[in-house]
Amino acid sequence: MALDASLLTVIKRQLFQSNADSEMVAVLEDYAEEGQAFLNRYCAGLDYTKPGQARSLLVEYVRYALANARDDFPKNYRSELLSLSNKGRVKAYAEKQDG
Repeated sequence: MALDASLLTVIKRQLFQSNADSEMVAVLEDYAEEGQAFLNRYCAGLDYTKPGQARSLLVEYVRYALANARDDFPKNYRSELLSLSNKGRVKAYAEKQDG
């Protein structure tokens, strides 16, 4: 899965990595893709390119990954992940009712 260029720009800016070299950009992309896969377990089909909960959580996931603290992310963002999970369940239920 290729990372959207505008999303990468947002991540670099928010993590103060705007002048990152190509190796750091590759690391940011890897962590962002990993974060998307992690968050999609809670709610599939999230749009990370628009401002909102999904993008904010993704940026924070990348921040934690850069600090080698991925294990702390679910603990520290438990309520946000629960909210995301509930949205995913409602979305899945609605899709099931429609189809």
